[in-house]
Amino acid sequence: MDMPVGLAQGREFVSMRTALTRWFRSEIRLRYEAVVEAVEIVTAMSKCHNERCGAWFSFWWLGGVQLQTRCGQVGTVSFGSRYPTWVRDRPELVFQAEVRKAFAASSLPPATEYRAAHSKTTNTDYTAQHCPRCRWHLGDGFIVAKYRNWSSYAVPVPLTRIPLDPRVTAVEHLCVDVGNGRCSPPPVQGTASPAERNESGDAVRFNTFGTASGPIYADRLP
Repeated sequence: MDMPVGLAQGREFVSMRTALTRWFRSEIRLRYEAVVEAVEIVTAMSKCHNERCGAWFSFWWLGGVQLQTRCGQVGTVSFGSRYPTWVRDRPELVFQAEVRKAFAASSLPPATEYRAAHSKTTNTDYTAQHCPRCRWHLGDGFIVAKYRNWSSYAVPVPLTRIPLDPRVTAVEHLCVDVGNGRCSPPPVQGTASPAERNESGDAVRFNTFGTASGPIYADRLP
């Protein structure tokens, strides 16, 4: 009799005897512990609608993250396929410096800056994108109201720990110590990612919770 063992790198079947042996060795863990090593950036070029500016820039948001587990495996978590609106605790803030640096070194227009703002449309305080030149508030309603040619790119980042939703980390996997110990995720503190609701209670992510195998399948910034 074989037993399926879900791995961050995929799924494989091992014999029940092998599975039990590894279980008693504490090599099969019910959750993984991971840090982010790259982010998927979804971006589209636009022009500042401040009449005194008119600069070109790049809207951007996180489409997902590439993870490295404590036991040395690689997987990705999707943050959804639509731009999340009117969110206060955005994970983009964690990676903003590295992402904007990557845009500055690319052939694309500079990336927008995420800062606190207030939405008159929804009467909500949230974290909004701003023009990198004049710092004009670029409201979420303005961003989603118009069709935009979004493209995805992978941006490497320093190893960074972010709170992950427990439904994402619930992957029974073969956890072998590769020099860093075995997976033992700490309790989630703060807003977990991927988030499902914004400050108004509306859905902001449209994704299936879970970890996919392998790295982000996207090119680097041109």
